Amino acid sequence: MEWETLYCPNKRCRYYGLPFRQGKMVKNGSSYGQPQALCKGCGSSVALSYATAYCDLESDWTIFETAVRAGLRVHHLIKKVGQRYKYYLTDFGRQIVTMALKLREMVVIPGLTSEAQVQA
Repeated sequence: MEWETLYCPNKRCRYYGLPFRQGKMVKNGSSYGQPQALCKGCGSSVALSYATAYCDLESDWTIFETAVRAGLRVHHLIKKVGQRYKYYLTDFGRQIVTMALKLREMVVIPGLTSEAQVQA
């Protein structure tokens, strides 16, 4: 999760689910090397990796990203183009990402772009 998408984890808090800037979240140091935030509304603290597939993992970000891309390839949501290791969303993948963005804010891996950008 990025700071912008981090939210209060307390379901009873009136700021629950609101992004960092819209809620009452403030940066609050780190714990076990993980940056943390504090909700001024209820006092709950949360790690930056909360509510992500990366939560509680002690592995390097590149290992996580490689695993995510492998899953996306298996389900034919991305494809490799050319000899370079760049991946692009397939039409089906683009539809799924669009739907997910409509349902809830979603963090997209920066290395993924549309095919239209390749042809430009």
